[in-house]
Amino acid sequence: MYFQVKIQVETEDPESGKIKKHTEQYIVEAISCLDAETRVNDHFKGISNFVFKVVSISESKIVEVIEA
Repeated sequence: MYFQVKIQVETEDPESGKIKKHTEQYIVEAISCLDAETRVNDHFKGISNFVFKVVSISESKIVEVIEA
């Protein structure tokens, strides 16, 4: 199964020093919502200065990802 995971990312504007937030979306292959969230957290673990939080997870209608 595939899940659509939306995360909110915080970045600092180098000119003003203000924190800006934006949303990114990821498709994650997982067996449950909890598994999808764990996989996203593990994927970004260890990346310095990357502040994010998972804001939503929903089951995707995607049946299969075909990689070239």
